[in-house]
Amino acid sequence: MAARLERINEPSTCLARRIESWLATRPVPSGDESGADASREAVFRDLIGRGLDRPPLPGKGATLQRWQALEQVARHDLALVKWYEGHTDALAILDELGMPGRRPSGIAYAVWASEARVDPITIRPAVDGPLAVGQVRIDGRKSWCSGARVVDAALMTATDTAGGRHLVELQLAGPGITIDDSRWRAVGMRHSGSFDVVCDNVPARLVGPVNAYLDRPGFWHGGAGVAACWFGAAAAIGTRVRDLQVGRDDAHALAHLGAIDAVLAAGAALLREAAEAIDADPDRNAMRLALRTRGAIAALAILAGCQTAPMGGSSQQDEAPPPANPAFTGEMAKFNAQFPNDKATKYEDVSLKFNNDKKLDERGNCHDKSKYPVTIVLTLDADGKVTDSVTDVSNAKAECFR
Repeated sequence: MAARLERINEPSTCLARRIESWLATRPVPSGDESGADASREAVFRDLIGRGLDRPPLPGKGATLQRWQALEQVARHDLALVKWYEGHTDALAILDELGMPGRRPSGIAYAVWASEARVDPITIRPAVDGPLAVGQVRIDGRKSWCSGARVVDAALMTATDTAGGRHLVELQLAGPGITIDDSRWRAVGMRHSGSFDVVCDNVPARLVGPVNAYLDRPGFWHGGAGVAACWFGAAAAIGTRVRDLQVGRDDAHALAHLGAIDAVLAAGAALLREAAEAIDADPDRNAMRLALRTRGAIAALAILAGCQTAPMGGSSQQDEAPPPANPAFTGEMAKFNAQFPNDKATKYEDVSLKFNNDKKLDERGNCHDKSKYPVTIVLTLDADGKVTDSVTDVSNAKAECFR
């Protein structure tokens, strides 16, 4: 792919090149293989230990180089970049709020700022008196905490009794912290380890004044930077499609490859423009810029993914039947036990219609992976969100659909 989020005259010693070269020596953990999560954590730790976690700070004249580093990690492994982006964002926040360099070497950070309605994180003084920069205590539940079992420390948002929003730093090995992995299961990003963190009288340290986390210019700089991760994922799709065409003469597939290259080139241009705008006026409110960039890059990532079918698949003529999934019978019994149930029936009808209208099952070339049909049972929570899935057989086609 020509679009790589890099300038043609960029020196070969830049951080993105170093990350690319080093990650090329590390295999990507695949699926749910034994030790995959431990292997990914080891790569994350090595990135930090090798000093590859220090891209230029946003808004300091080299924002594009920062985003290039994010892009390279995303090309390698999306779950890994979920941790890497949060870690590098935390370091940028600490610098912007006047607390740089106040961490031991090798510490892995996360930023957890999403707000749930149930039992939110609250903050109070560690001793009687007003809140001040220093030690505080926090209580409550923070949801969607990526890398909860991986990182050493986190920057977390919390609310005081007057409704003020604060940022605190806490150590995950400290007392009063429980990690709850039963509440939300991220099917698409299950390897990111995104769980709830429950705090009970947990000691923490205030980072900056009240509302500083949201009011600082860097909030939207970081928000725009996430789009570089999405671009990296789309670029990896393009690279995979290109590699599949080696030795083949398929005009239809090459047309899809050209479409992917076109949207990647547009995305790279937009990210360059956004980075230059941030560096040119770092104190300006970049909300509109960040939202535009995120929306456009998300759209092009979807377009790139939709161009991948059909791209040539496995020979199915003499394929052996796939092995049955022993867990399927029990899950199917649970599914059938829901009926008669108006809510479940309505969900099934709506989801099937949506799939058929959009032809979602034809995307990603899942059908081409096997001639045998696959039946999927989805497990939903009380809000109708998918929490788990199981297929009647175990093969590449089943995993593709899941």
